[in-house]
Amino acid sequence: DIPLAMLGRFALHQKNWQKAADYYQRIISNGQYSLESSRAKALSSGSKELLYALLSDDDIFAQTIEKNDVLPLITYTEILLGLADAKSNLGEVSEAMQYIQLLCTARGINTIPTPENHRNLLHTLWKTGLKGTGSYVDFLKRNNLAEETLGIESFRKLFPFPQREIDSNRNLKQNPGY
Repeated sequence: DIPLAMLGRFALHQKNWQKAADYYQRIISNGQYSLESSRAKALSSGSKELLYALLSDDDIFAQTIEKNDVLPLITYTEILLGLADAKSNLGEVSEAMQYIQLLCTARGINTIPTPENHRNLLHTLWKTGLKGTGSYVDFLKRNNLAEETLGIESFRKLFPFPQREIDSNRNLKQNPGY
C-alpha cells in the first residue's frame, strides 16, 4: 500500500483528483487499516493506523512535534483526508463529508461536516491530524489557502533554485520573485 499512498500524494499534488481518489480507495478497500481513538494511539507501535513509520527513540520529531513511539510517514488518517480532499475537489461533497465524519467520530470530535463547513473542517483536521508529516503546506497550496493562511506572497509558494544549480544548468530559470 505504500506505493499506492505515494501515488495518491503525487496525484493530489498534481491536482489529479480522480486518480488520487482511485489510489486512496484501493487502500481503503483492502480493509487492513483502521482509525484509532486518539492521535497518541495512532502514533504508537502496533497501531492499525500506520501504513509506514519508523520506530522513534529520542529523535527530532519526538522533541519538536510530540512524543510518541514512531515517526509517522504514512497514516490511515492521511489516506482518509486525502480522499476527502480529492472528493471535495471533484464536487463529490457528500462522499468527502463521509470520510471527514469517519475521522471526527474516531477522534471524538463533535462537529458534523456539512456542505458549508466541510472544507474548513478538512483544513483543521489536516493541520491537527497530520501534524509534523510535512503535508500541511502542500494541502494549503493545492487548495489556494497558502497565501492567506501563512501570510506569504504568491511567489513564495515555490522555493528558489540554489544558485549553484542555475550556474551548472544554463537552461534552468530561477523561479519568479527570487
